[in-house]
Amino acid sequence: IAVANFYADMLKAVDDAVNETLGNLSNSSSNLSTQEQCLDVGNSAALMVKRMGGNEEDQAASAGRAGGLCAGVLGADAEGQVAMAGKAASTVSEAAGQTSQE
Repeated sequence: IAVANFYADMLKAVDDAVNETLGNLSNSSSNLSTQEQCLDVGNSAALMVKRMGGNEEDQAASAGRAGGLCAGVLGADAEGQVAMAGKAASTVSEAAGQTSQE
C-alpha cells in the first residue's frame, strides 16, 4: 500500500507543479518554442520526483506526463501531446543514463 500511496503522491505533486508552471507559461510572453518550454517542464517534474526518491523510470515517466500536459495547455493536438511526452521522457532517461555512469 505504501508504494501505491507513494506513486499517487508523486503524480499529484507532478501535476500540481506542472499546472502551476503552465499557469505561468500561458501568462508569459516567452519566446521559447513549445518544445523547449515543455522539455523544461518535464525536466522540472523529473527533478521533483528524484528528490522524492523516485528512480530513473519514475523520473522519465513523470517528465513524459508533464511534457504531454504542457503541450496540451500550449495548444498541441493529441498527437503532438504524445510526441512531446515521449520526447520529454527520453530526454530525462538519457540524462539519467549519463549521470548514473559517473
